[in-house]
Amino acid sequence: SPQFIETIARKGYCFIYPLEQKSVAEGSVDCLAESYESKSFFKWPLFVTLSVAVILIVVVVGFFLTRYDSDRQVHQFRSTLLTHSDSQVEMPALSPSQKSVLFIQSFPENRFNQIFLMDLQTNKKVALTEQDAIYRFPLWGASGKYIYYIKCIKRDCQLIQDNIESREKQVLFSRGEEITSFDISPLEQEAVLDVIEGENQRLALLYFDKPEPLYMELSDGMHRMPKYSLDGRSVFFVTSTSNSYTVLNQYHLADGVAEQLNSDFHSILSVEPMSDNQLWISGKLDGRFAIWSMSLGSKELEKVIDNHSSEY
Repeated sequence: SPQFIETIARKGYCFIYPLEQKSVAEGSVDCLAESYESKSFFKWPLFVTLSVAVILIVVVVGFFLTRYDSDRQVHQFRSTLLTHSDSQVEMPALSPSQKSVLFIQSFPENRFNQIFLMDLQTNKKVALTEQDAIYRFPLWGASGKYIYYIKCIKRDCQLIQDNIESREKQVLFSRGEEITSFDISPLEQEAVLDVIEGENQRLALLYFDKPEPLYMELSDGMHRMPKYSLDGRSVFFVTSTSNSYTVLNQYHLADGVAEQLNSDFHSILSVEPMSDNQLWISGKLDGRFAIWSMSLGSKELEKVIDNHSSEY
């Protein structure tokens, strides 16, 4: 027979073991109460220590998150429509004062284009050239007094210096060759040209006080998109090799030596020095277009602005 649990048909189980109630002496109860009160589970020193530690962790994490967000906010931007879609606009160049912008505008009914100057406060634009040639790459000089651009009729191109106030123009280079891009040194005493000679695409240094350009001695490949460093001591440029590699280089003017900086990009659209040790690159890397920041010391890349809509 069961001693502890009995089965009840169609109902379940039942405890059957007899229970005995034992009395506890009054003194023993008081002793247990005092022992419980003396062993309090709430420790104030431990609570204060943990609270201070949590507050410090929150403050430190908040500081670094705020600092990280502030660094990211430097690269945030807002797009503003400046022109209409009835024509093609390209090659914008912001003035040193950041109050106006140069750009090229093309019209469907004319094979030639024009250079315009737009006031960014009023959005009013003024044509600086006629529709009489193909104009390329308008640039501001560092002083803001002159603008520079390429004027081409067929494959005969000229590099022109234009006084933005007096509108006096001077032809700096004209040899019947095609110039695809160029840059002006920070002191506006020389230029670097991307010149096409037959099937070759070469870079040439043009000193304004000398009649003939000096061609850079570089390795094989199509060299293009020259850009002066901020101190004017070197020139950044892109090389497209025969095996479809895109290489970013730096040419040191003092010793005439070219240094390879990066060969990871599938394509590079433009480069812009931001400081003596930082270069921004607009290009395609790992299957995606974006703007990247490169440290010239470590050669490390960091994505600055992701491209969600179109190519920069």
